Amino acid sequence: MVKISDLLDRQTGLYFPKGRWEDLERGLLKIAAEGKFENIDTLIQSYLSAPLKSSQIEVLANHLTVAETYFFRDETSFQALEEYILPKVISKQNHSRSLRVWCAGCSTGEEAYSIAISLNRVMPNRNDWDISILATDIAPQSLEKAKSGLYGEWSFRQAPAWLKDKYFKKSKPGAYQIDPRIQKMVTFQQKNIVDAMSFDDSAQGYDIIFCRNVLIYFGPDKIRNVVDGFYRCLNEGGFFFVGASEASLQVYSKFTAMSVSDVTFYQKPSSADSRSSAPKIGKDIAKTANQYDEAFYQYQLQNYEKAERLALITFESCREERVAALLSRIYANLGRTSEAIQWCEKTIAMNKLNPAHCYLYANVLQEAGRDDDAIEALKKTLRLDESFILAHFNLGHLMHVKGQFEKSMQCLDEAMLLLKVLPAESIVPHSEGLTAAKLQQMIQNMVKKARPA
Repeated sequence: MVKISDLLDRQTGLYFPKGRWEDLERGLLKIAAEGKFENIDTLIQSYLSAPLKSSQIEVLANHLTVAETYFFRDETSFQALEEYILPKVISKQNHSRSLRVWCAGCSTGEEAYSIAISLNRVMPNRNDWDISILATDIAPQSLEKAKSGLYGEWSFRQAPAWLKDKYFKKSKPGAYQIDPRIQKMVTFQQKNIVDAMSFDDSAQGYDIIFCRNVLIYFGPDKIRNVVDGFYRCLNEGGFFFVGASEASLQVYSKFTAMSVSDVTFYQKPSSADSRSSAPKIGKDIAKTANQYDEAFYQYQLQNYEKAERLALITFESCREERVAALLSRIYANLGRTSEAIQWCEKTIAMNKLNPAHCYLYANVLQEAGRDDDAIEALKKTLRLDESFILAHFNLGHLMHVKGQFEKSMQCLDEAMLLLKVLPAESIVPHSEGLTAAKLQQMIQNMVKKARPA
């Protein structure tokens, strides 16, 4: 796996350190099967024999990354965009009446169109402006879907209630066509941001850049190079959005960290006058926010010991629920179950109504061999959220282990019912990458075992 992981890092930016070789192998096995290669070694050799073609990069990206996107994902980010960032940018650019936005890693276009809709809501006179929204992605197939502007129900799963009625027209059952006026605001283009040419002179002068949930797939060196490229592309005083799990004190050191509506984003520094009224994160709060972001970033990279040190320091200064939850996961991944249990209990005490906390607690209890306690924690999870798919699944598994086959079947049947409304390749909530199709297959296999002979 050394050679193929090096190739992926160099040519696509996709980062698979040794700790993630199992994930890499699983993805390559699926590609080999679909491409009718004799085995995975034959597939790898085909990749190593010549520079990767764009079609090969697209296949790799589709199988080795998670295309989790929907309209107005992380709605508070768009609230910050509409209530703070756009008014600032509009005021600054009022003389030129020009506004440029880049949405990098746009996938099938939901985020880019959400940005366009936000602009439309904030700028009633937008026709008097020269507005450019560039949306880029490495995958041509995703871009073709984005250009069509046609979306199914799943793309609206957490969208505001007003969105479909105001900006879409139903074209057929379960399918919605975006308003042509919004569609015309966005230009889609294939671009690999790992390529230095993505940040050439033609890519300069942006007021806002979105690159959310893309950098998590890159290695440290590629992340630094890409972030430096985005920094150069932004105008002074321009704004940069990344995913919540991608924030890092070190990586964005050139930027000024800011917070609005509990959303952290970054601004390229300009003159002191233009930044004086901005709601910069207070010194102590900024330190806490950056420490948490760095801890989460290290957790994502599977640097659990470093993540633990940062998270403990952060918790001492802020006592926040999210930090306690992160420590629970860190200790669970380190195999330190007694500490994981303690932090799970501390997290639940801080918020007894969050089903995700109870679900993590159940998993840790199960790892500790406390199956009865794990069952009770899973039942509590489902009392808080009866649609929690993985809680039904894990409860079904534990009931099967205990020989309670009828109850096991009930739990697994409920999980299957909930899964059937999800697209096959969508990610099951709280699963960290497991697709609905894969979990359905796992349940089908388990159901066969759960039926008494």
